[in-house]
Amino acid sequence: MRFQQLKGIYQYLLDIHQGLNSLYLYFLSRIQDERPRLFLHFVIENQHKKVLHLKTLLHCESDHVLKAWLDENIEQKLLIISDELKKMPRSVLMA
Repeated sequence: MRFQQLKGIYQYLLDIHQGLNSLYLYFLSRIQDERPRLFLHFVIENQHKKVLHLKTLLHCESDHVLKAWLDENIEQKLLIISDELKKMPRSVLMA
């Protein structure tokens, strides 16, 4: 197992959400249909809220908490969950 500090995990999640937000903004600049644009605006707003929340955690959390070490292999668990979701029927995911 790989040890990680909580601060590093927060930063990793922040990078992911900022990257997704950039991707959604790219899609928004290329899509003309109203419904997908409305959906993208909704998703972008939610991503923005998540980014702000993570930035708040990084700046307001105490150093003792941020420097806590975790022995979780987060990337591996996310890959396993992602693979499990891919195997699920689409109707289950949309319900």
